Amino acid sequence: LRSPQLAAAALAALPQGHELQQLVIQTRALLAAQPPAAREEVAVGYAQRLLKRLLDTSKFGRCPLGVDWLLAMLGALGELSRKVSKDVVGWLLFADADRRLNRDLTVALVSGKLLSLKLMDGGRNGQAVDCLVSVLQHCLVDKPTVTTQECAGLLDALSHVLQVSRGKPPEPLVR
Repeated sequence: LRSPQLAAAALAALPQGHELQQLVIQTRALLAAQPPAAREEVAVGYAQRLLKRLLDTSKFGRCPLGVDWLLAMLGALGELSRKVSKDVVGWLLFADADRRLNRDLTVALVSGKLLSLKLMDGGRNGQAVDCLVSVLQHCLVDKPTVTTQECAGLLDALSHVLQVSRGKPPEPLVR
């Protein structure tokens, strides 16, 4: 991604048959042709490497096209292996707080249907509440990608945080 114009593009905006789109299609086809046990193992291993790229601070993992491609690849792997989505959540839980509570990454994973909002921390710490409120605002209001039913548990958890705060709600909930 040497061209700034290309790096700023979205995967869907590329011409049909672009090399990055072909990689997603070829990966899906290659994995689908594998026996189920091998498919799971390869999908999970590859997903782990892709998520690592999403979490790093390289140029590829930070440009819109790079993020779109990584999410498309993770989505393709998730379609072929149920274990991928479950493992993505597990890997995020063990990531350091800066990565685990990264609003943009969380929004991208939720929007790509790779992370369920039901599985996020429901208010156990201030950073998590701030991240959660930001993600909910983006995914429910700014650019709706989930329904209120899909995050009812989180909304209940935030309501509970508000109730137990005894008149002094956390700053993110005030906004």
